Amino acid sequence: MLFRPVDLPDRNTAMTRLHGAVLLALGSLLLGACRHAPPLALAPGQSAAALEGRSLASPGLQRFLSARLGRPPDPWPPASWRLRELTLVALYYRPELRVAGATAAVARAHVRRAAQRPNPSVSVLPQWVSNAASGISPWLAAAQLDWPIETAGKRGYRRAAAQERAEAAEQAVRRVQWRVRGEVHTALVGLVAADAHAALAARVRESEREELDLLERRLAQGAVSEAVVAPQRLSWVQARADQATARRRVLEARARLAAALGVPGRALADLPLAFRLDAAPEGLEALSSRDARRAALLGRSDLREALARYGAAEQDLRLELAKQVPDLHFGPAYEFDQGSNKWGITLSLELPLLNRNDGGIDEAIARRAEVAAGFEALQAQVIAQVESASAALEGSRRELEQARSLVEAQRQRRALLEAALASGAVDRLALVGAELALQRAEGLRLDAQERFQRAIAQLEQAVEPPLSLLDGEAGPDPAGGGSP
Repeated sequence: MLFRPVDLPDRNTAMTRLHGAVLLALGSLLLGACRHAPPLALAPGQSAAALEGRSLASPGLQRFLSARLGRPPDPWPPASWRLRELTLVALYYRPELRVAGATAAVARAHVRRAAQRPNPSVSVLPQWVSNAASGISPWLAAAQLDWPIETAGKRGYRRAAAQERAEAAEQAVRRVQWRVRGEVHTALVGLVAADAHAALAARVRESEREELDLLERRLAQGAVSEAVVAPQRLSWVQARADQATARRRVLEARARLAAALGVPGRALADLPLAFRLDAAPEGLEALSSRDARRAALLGRSDLREALARYGAAEQDLRLELAKQVPDLHFGPAYEFDQGSNKWGITLSLELPLLNRNDGGIDEAIARRAEVAAGFEALQAQVIAQVESASAALEGSRRELEQARSLVEAQRQRRALLEAALASGAVDRLALVGAELALQRAEGLRLDAQERFQRAIAQLEQAVEPPLSLLDGEAGPDPAGGGSP
């Protein structure tokens, strides 16, 4: 005989070994391709200590500013902090930026997930016949491979929608950056104005004290009555109270700036600031021009975010429409039937008999309309914000001009009284009264300057002009990167 027949026990053993080898190979393939991520533990105590230890002299902050400014800060820490550097400090420390950046990273990762093709599946069904006929193998085994084939471009629509959402997340990061910058700008204006008011309040108190001393001397000499001195005593008490209020406002303004920067309040102790309330930024006229307003309607980060979300809604609709075409499932099949080897091919698809995805299509159309309506409402809101900010800027500019005129008039009056005092035409009390009037006018001018600077910050937030310092990623995590 050319071939020796294989005994039944040998064939059974061979089938058992074959099944074991197949299962072992599949298990090795699946486990060997797995990715692993190490556990990430949060340590509240360490993160709290790092938050409390943040400072404006951190080496990490120095490296961050060097990268963003294109040059190392010299000296370090800077001799004075401008709005530009303080904005970068907030971009480095503020936790909202890390949250927004993490959200954008999730959206970018979802693009890869949406672009993945569905994996094939394999099914193995071994069976053993307990009452098999003599001489026939009791084993039956079926193996089938199911390879799904997406049709009608579903994968492309799914990936395009994920890309649009990733773009929306990137614009959301810029929106948070602009909000942080606006908070820093407003808080800086408030602190500089509070310091100026505190210094002015100290001067007013000295003038009130001097005027009260002069009146007390006249009262002692019998030149004036108690009715003349009593109101000045009240003015002196009010000046002391105003100075205490001004000091409290300085502390509150420093706390607001520290919160805007993302650092503890003690990090701003004796912080030198380079910001003038009486100076308008360069390009202010261009900021309030018609072209800038139109650019805001087309390029603001929240509008671009809404546009990206509309693009995602459009791709979602295309995907739901494509789902009307059923996917295919194709694959070879093998069956070992008691010694017989059987081969076949499977081809299956879903029959759209009960529905044609009408519900999903209607929902996607409604959601697209909802996003479009939201975009139009946001545009209207942007128009209102720009118009309101422009009106506030123009009104505060006129108010500031009037306040400057009043200060100049009071200065001229004081100069005339100084000359009159030198010639003996008036006494010291008249000059002190003129000094107090000038100081009150300076207080009105400080208020007008603060409102003017706040209007500039409001207009900047409404228009969002291009600022190179806002490009790129946010700062480090609040626990690690911001530690001193």
